[in-house]
Amino acid sequence: MPDSSPIVELSQVHYTTPNQEFRLAVESLQLNAGESLAITGKSGSGKTTLLSLIAGIESPATGGIRVLDSELTALSPEQRNRFRLQHLGIVFQDFRLIEYLTLQDNISVALRLGELKGQTTKRDRILTLAEQFEIDHLLRRYPHQVSHGERQRAAIARALFHDPGLILADEPTGNLDPATAATVLKLLLRVAREGDHALLLVTHDHSCLDRFDRAVDMADLNNVSTAQA
Repeated sequence: MPDSSPIVELSQVHYTTPNQEFRLAVESLQLNAGESLAITGKSGSGKTTLLSLIAGIESPATGGIRVLDSELTALSPEQRNRFRLQHLGIVFQDFRLIEYLTLQDNISVALRLGELKGQTTKRDRILTLAEQFEIDHLLRRYPHQVSHGERQRAAIARALFHDPGLILADEPTGNLDPATAATVLKLLLRVAREGDHALLLVTHDHSCLDRFDRAVDMADLNNVSTAQA
């Protein structure tokens, strides 16, 4: 595991849902470049909330969240959106593909939104990722025309398209068969360990935890013992 500057730093982070039914309190969490971290825990323990805070989708009530040398709590919502598109690769549990775009255009959606440069390499990058995830024959199809597993693979390819410094993945292999899941996980871990990247992945699959540099249970991370969802 490389010894380098942190990709993610959380300090004294406190978050409460508007209805105050769920609270999250993380005293400290750090993720370094080249490191992979698996987050485990029972449903409702705050795993997805933690990813949303690190992605700047949600904001804490107090505390600091520093990602890739940017203090997210100091950014406006618009700045956080731009930062997320440019620097983070996010794999949502519910895919969040755009239904009126083909898989090809979904994979390169950040280019369509004008947040990335490099149109000349767009086609090569799409094909490379599509081949790695075995969906190159589906690029002209729309999300509703492919299976759940193929949608998930397209969502992961989209997350990796712009070579993000941080990959946040919420159960990325949950809709995949065991063989494909193993291949996808291997690729995500390889990307994280190359260069100045990092991977934070939520999973219920304890059988894969030994492949990560670290694994943390939300019950140990969240200092609010009464938190419920």
